[in-house]
Amino acid sequence: MRLQKSKQSSIIMVQRLNNKQSIGQCLFTLLIFTDKRLLNKYEDAITWFDKALACDQKHVNSLFGKGECLRILRKYDESLKILDQALSINPQHNFSLKSKGACLF
Repeated sequence: MRLQKSKQSSIIMVQRLNNKQSIGQCLFTLLIFTDKRLLNKYEDAITWFDKALACDQKHVNSLFGKGECLRILRKYDESLKILDQALSINPQHNFSLKSKGACLF
């Protein structure tokens, strides 16, 4: 029930987004409310992050999300590669820095 309500909220949120925002941002906003990671479906989440990145390959939060999922799946080399991409765009991205540190720990 709660997940269904979140999904409906996400659809309304996407409909209200300003047209100036990128498609990647729209997809990422949708993911915030229907985050597959909350359901421990990391491979599915990676698929959705890839869809967002197909629209905007420099979307830092989508890069972080994908990198974090890969880290949780213990695919550390792949995770580091993606997190480094995020950090090349925004070297101060706190979540990417923490996730990278967790990979290296």
